[in-house]
Parts: sequence; C-alpha cells; structure tokens
Amino acid sequence: IVIHSRPGCHLCDDAYAVCAPIAAQRGADLEVRSILDDPRTLAAYRELIPVIEVDGAVVATWRITAEQLRAALDPPTAGVSMTLCMRSQMRSLAGSAGRPSSQECARSSA
Repeated sequence: IVIHSRPGCHLCDDAYAVCAPIAAQRGADLEVRSILDDPRTLAAYRELIPVIEVDGAVVATWRITAEQLRAALDPPTAGVSMTLCMRSQMRSLAGSAGRPSSQECARSSA
C-alpha cells in the first residue's frame, strides 16, 4: 500500500489512519511518499492527494474507506475460478475429455 502525500495534508493523515491498521492486520507493507520528492508525481497528483495505491494501481484519491481498502487488497477470485471451471465444462461439451465434476468446480471456487 502506498499513500502519496505531502506535509500538512489533513486528508493524507485521514488516509493513513484508515490504511495503517488494515496494513498491520494483513501484514502488508505501508509506505508514505511525499509528492514533493518527485516532479512527475507532483504534477500528476498535486490536486488529488492523498492518492492510495495497492500493488501499483490507484484505488482511491482524496478519501478512502476501510471497505474500499479491504476490497482492493482482496480482489474477488471465486468468480474467476468459477469462470475458468465453466469454460472447462464448455470445452468438455464441445468434445474435449476430462470434464470436471460439479464438486471440482465448487472446490476451485472456494
């Protein structure tokens, strides 16, 4: 988790107050970067701070809630697993061998 910030930014302090306990609970790294240290970051984020990134993707600007941060840290995977299982079943219906059972699909989406 990266919070792009600058000194004296009260919204940045609020974002840190939301992010720090969740990062600690999850064992996630939390870094606060001043936009004043990099001219490109300053130009990009001057009016948007705080800018919160998770794994390099911007997930919020100005404000973030605990729910938003948790959602960014826990992207949905069950739907992806189920989609992959459904594709496998469709290939099976088209003539491929090795069709997964409904129990195998349930396990892959858990």
